[in-house]
Amino acid sequence: MAAWVPLVVGVAFIGGLIALVVWLKRRAVKTPAAGSAELGALEHRYKGQRDAKGWVSFRHEGALVRAYQQAGKHPSFTTCLDLPNSGYPARFLSPDVGVEQTPVDSRYHPLITFTQEGGAQRTGKRLGINREVQIGDASFDAAVYITAAAPDELVHRVCQQLEVREAILGLLREGYTHVEVFGTQAPVSVTCRTAPPSVLREASHRTTLERLHTIARALPAITIAKPGKARVELQAKVTATLWVLAFVSILLNVGAVQAIDTFGSQLLVATLKVSAVVLPPLLIALFLLMRGRPESFVNQLLSGLALLALVPCAASASLRLGNMLADDGPGRQVEALIVDRWTTTQKSSTYYHVKVEPADAALPPSEFKVGYSSYLCLTPGTEARLWVREGALQLPWVESISCAP
Repeated sequence: MAAWVPLVVGVAFIGGLIALVVWLKRRAVKTPAAGSAELGALEHRYKGQRDAKGWVSFRHEGALVRAYQQAGKHPSFTTCLDLPNSGYPARFLSPDVGVEQTPVDSRYHPLITFTQEGGAQRTGKRLGINREVQIGDASFDAAVYITAAAPDELVHRVCQQLEVREAILGLLREGYTHVEVFGTQAPVSVTCRTAPPSVLREASHRTTLERLHTIARALPAITIAKPGKARVELQAKVTATLWVLAFVSILLNVGAVQAIDTFGSQLLVATLKVSAVVLPPLLIALFLLMRGRPESFVNQLLSGLALLALVPCAASASLRLGNMLADDGPGRQVEALIVDRWTTTQKSSTYYHVKVEPADAALPPSEFKVGYSSYLCLTPGTEARLWVREGALQLPWVESISCAP
């Protein structure tokens, strides 16, 4: 049974990965809420226009406002505001700031996200994993968590006015979960993940628009070299790379399990030893790499989980392949007793398995996959012959199994 441990772990990990992708996709894919009564009332109230994707656009005090409501299992409501003639997304210039101000140059959108500070963020800061920009306002810093793909100086310039900080706090307390500045959609936007979104009430939404105006008019001028693209942080790149490597190592390990028969308990012990040596330094290096970066604690946790899956699977596959490919020693014949046999079916294919107990006490009982012709004669209680190779890493593996004459 031990020989199937890597395969079971690999299949379970792939299933978990697929479930995670489906869950993230359901959260990310937005379903137009064409029949939403709340959004329809908003469209009627401001005499707005709705496009094919479900966004309602209208003018409010000269600014262009776009609103969107996502229906379904994970409803949300988003409002974006752009000032007239600001030049966004290639640049941003508020009429209240003036053309005299030197714009901040940025290659990508310097997205700044404000959320209510929760337990995960506080834990990340206490452990030294997350680094959050502190504005200097004690009440604001304690209530709001800032995630920024922008220099600290720009974050301070955005939040330097008390009216802006009060507007951000008011939006979060009103029920909005995210306040974004300099995103790809608009200079300032808010998102509410509630069902139904109480912020759609006329009085509440009017207050929301006033607060968005307050934030937008106080924003510093910027120029963006690549409009429409958000900056990808180092942590996101590392997380994506680790998950890709973990997936490849799982596939490689599954293929090695199918192609190379080894005595499972010995390989499992070797895999655990390699993982125990390699994994701690890699986790420490990952911690040091991510430490002090203003990125998501959840994404950092995902990086660690990917590394925990990557190392054992890669170690198991590498041990199997290296042990076989570098083995140039002679093999030997070992008598074994067939303890049990069974079949498994996957889609339209049938696989045949036997459990053997070698006469050599140094070789543990193990399970192997055999062909149909061998399966017919390898009945429980009969003798079999194993052609065993010692392996380059001293991990014996079975080259062939045949029926005893």
